[in-house]
Amino acid sequence: MPSNTEITSSQLARLIGLPTAPAIIDVRTAEDVSADPRFLPGAAQRDALDVATWAKTFAGRDVVVVCQRA
Repeated sequence: MPSNTEITSSQLARLIGLPTAPAIIDVRTAEDVSADPRFLPGAAQRDALDVATWAKTFAGRDVVVVCQRA
């Protein structure tokens, strides 16, 4: 069962397209994207090492961060 900081793919799928849908941020490295270039529709690609710069853009919103390296 997911914690309050996790969301399942089926839970996320039910939120997509709603006004309250979370922003989806893909923080995979360029190397990882080269290995698998597929993106979730609507996901914004951002550098995980530069989160301090882009995080303020999403202040006040729910955010789902996607990375294949957990």
